[in-house]
Amino acid sequence: MPALHLKSGGEVKGDRITIKENGWAFLHKGRELEGGYPPSQIEKVEVDDDVYTDSYLHEEEYTETREARRDEPGESVMERKPVHKIELEYHVE
Repeated sequence: MPALHLKSGGEVKGDRITIKENGWAFLHKGRELEGGYPPSQIEKVEVDDDVYTDSYLHEEEYTETREARRDEPGESVMERKPVHKIELEYHVE
Protein backbone atom coordinates (compact mmCIF):
# COMPACT_ATOMS: atom_id res chain seq x y z
CA MET A 1 0.00 0.00 0.00
CA PRO A 2 1.54 3.35 -1.01
CA ALA A 3 2.12 5.99 1.66
CA LEU A 4 2.91 9.68 1.92
CA HIS A 5 5.43 10.66 4.58
CA LEU A 6 4.72 14.23 5.63
CA LYS A 7 7.28 16.78 6.85
CA SER A 8 5.20 17.13 10.02
CA GLY A 9 6.17 13.54 10.89
CA GLY A 10 2.85 11.96 9.97
CA GLU A 11 2.18 9.20 7.49
CA VAL A 12 -0.97 8.68 5.40
CA LYS A 13 -1.73 5.51 3.46
CA GLY A 14 -4.19 4.79 0.70
CA ASP A 15 -4.99 2.45 -2.16
CA ARG A 16 -3.67 4.89 -4.76
CA ILE A 17 -1.73 8.15 -4.84
CA THR A 18 -1.90 10.50 -7.83
CA ILE A 19 0.99 12.95 -8.13
CA LYS A 20 0.37 15.90 -10.42
CA GLU A 21 3.04 17.61 -12.49
CA ASN A 22 2.98 20.59 -10.11
CA GLY A 23 3.92 18.33 -7.17
CA TRP A 24 0.55 17.99 -5.46
CA ALA A 25 -0.28 14.48 -4.25
CA PHE A 26 -3.85 13.17 -3.94
CA LEU A 27 -4.64 10.16 -1.77
CA HIS A 28 -7.43 7.78 -2.80
CA LYS A 29 -9.03 5.03 -0.73
CA GLY A 30 -11.13 2.85 -2.97
CA ARG A 31 -12.95 5.21 -5.31
CA GLU A 32 -13.04 8.04 -2.75
CA LEU A 33 -10.62 10.96 -2.72
CA GLU A 34 -9.30 11.27 0.83
CA GLY A 35 -7.32 14.48 0.47
CA GLY A 36 -4.67 16.50 -1.31
CA TYR A 37 -1.20 17.50 -0.11
CA PRO A 38 0.98 20.30 -1.51
CA PRO A 39 4.65 19.56 -2.25
CA SER A 40 5.70 21.76 0.69
CA GLN A 41 4.12 19.22 3.11
CA ILE A 42 5.50 16.02 1.54
CA GLU A 43 8.78 14.52 2.76
CA LYS A 44 8.67 11.41 0.53
CA VAL A 45 6.37 9.01 -1.29
CA GLU A 46 6.69 5.35 -0.35
CA VAL A 47 6.10 3.03 -3.28
CA ASP A 48 5.83 -0.71 -2.95
CA ASP A 49 3.75 -1.62 -5.99
CA ASP A 50 3.06 -0.31 -9.48
CA VAL A 51 3.79 3.18 -10.77
CA TYR A 52 2.51 4.41 -14.12
CA THR A 53 2.08 7.73 -15.85
CA ASP A 54 -0.90 9.32 -17.52
CA SER A 55 -1.16 12.52 -19.48
CA TYR A 56 -4.00 14.84 -20.40
CA LEU A 57 -4.17 17.36 -23.22
CA HIS A 58 -5.77 20.66 -22.25
CA GLU A 59 -6.86 22.99 -25.03
CA GLU A 60 -7.46 26.63 -24.22
CA GLU A 61 -7.67 29.91 -26.10
CA TYR A 62 -6.36 33.37 -25.42
CA THR A 63 -6.91 36.61 -27.28
CA GLU A 64 -4.29 38.92 -28.69
CA THR A 65 -4.86 42.45 -29.98
CA ARG A 66 -3.11 43.65 -33.11
CA GLU A 67 -3.39 46.56 -35.51
CA ALA A 68 -6.05 46.14 -38.16
CA ARG A 69 -4.99 45.62 -41.76
CA ARG A 70 -6.34 47.85 -44.51
CA ASP A 71 -9.12 45.41 -45.42
CA GLU A 72 -10.33 45.09 -41.77
CA PRO A 73 -12.68 47.58 -40.08
CA GLY A 74 -11.44 49.59 -37.09
CA GLU A 75 -7.98 50.35 -35.73
CA SER A 76 -7.33 47.12 -33.87
CA VAL A 77 -8.47 43.50 -34.09
CA MET A 78 -8.65 40.81 -31.40
CA GLU A 79 -7.51 37.37 -32.56
CA ARG A 80 -8.15 34.10 -30.74
CA LYS A 81 -5.13 31.81 -30.51
CA PRO A 82 -5.18 28.19 -29.32
CA VAL A 83 -2.95 26.99 -26.49
CA HIS A 84 -2.25 23.30 -25.94
CA LYS A 85 -0.87 22.06 -22.63
CA ILE A 86 -0.09 18.49 -21.65
CA GLU A 87 -0.41 17.66 -17.95
CA LEU A 88 1.50 14.65 -16.65
CA GLU A 89 0.43 12.58 -13.64
CA TYR A 90 2.12 9.74 -11.77
CA HIS A 91 -0.17 7.06 -10.37
CA VAL A 92 1.11 4.91 -7.52
CA GLU A 93 -0.90 1.80 -6.70
